[in-house]
Amino acid sequence: MAAGPGGEGGEADRRLGRELYDRILAVADHMRKWAAHLEGGIRAYNETVASMESRMIVSARMAEDLSAGTASGDPDLEPIEITAREFSRPT
Repeated sequence: MAAGPGGEGGEADRRLGRELYDRILAVADHMRKWAAHLEGGIRAYNETVASMESRMIVSARMAEDLSAGTASGDPDLEPIEITAREFSRPT
């Protein structure tokens, strides 16, 4: 049978609760880092799309016009407008 609030079972419960809480905080920290990396990747992707639209596609169109090429159209690249949800510590 489990000990009462001041007994051995209560102390074990407190230790287990603290260990679980510490592990949750560690996972939350990993999630924050992961979100930052995802957002960095999305920013890099969006910068690449902007560069394609403003530089490369314009040059490709001019080259196509000069050579009377038969390209099938511009690539369909859309910026990503999603951000990772911030993980906040409960109060």
